[in-house]
Amino acid sequence: MAVVSTPIFLLVLLLRPKGTIDPENPVATNLAAFLPEESAKWLLTLCKSIDVFTIWMLLLIAIGFAAVNPKKLKGGKAYVVAFSVWGVVVVVKVLWAFVTA
Repeated sequence: MAVVSTPIFLLVLLLRPKGTIDPENPVATNLAAFLPEESAKWLLTLCKSIDVFTIWMLLLIAIGFAAVNPKKLKGGKAYVVAFSVWGVVVVVKVLWAFVTA
């Protein structure tokens, strides 16, 4: 994931004027980049989790799960496993942001 996102980040650094880059979200690949700054912390946490690179990584993990054990993970089970674990992590992060806000 970093192999692709790092060159994009460096390109953004070179093309954008100084002072206009958001250090929290330098490359607008997630939904949080499109929210106003005064949005709720839990909403920002949720939207930061919905990222193009994260979804791409989850798809690759699911394909790897299915390739390693095709008899047990038929059909979409590998995708369900990968996205379910990610979903649980996102829910915990959002709940933590909600409680600490």
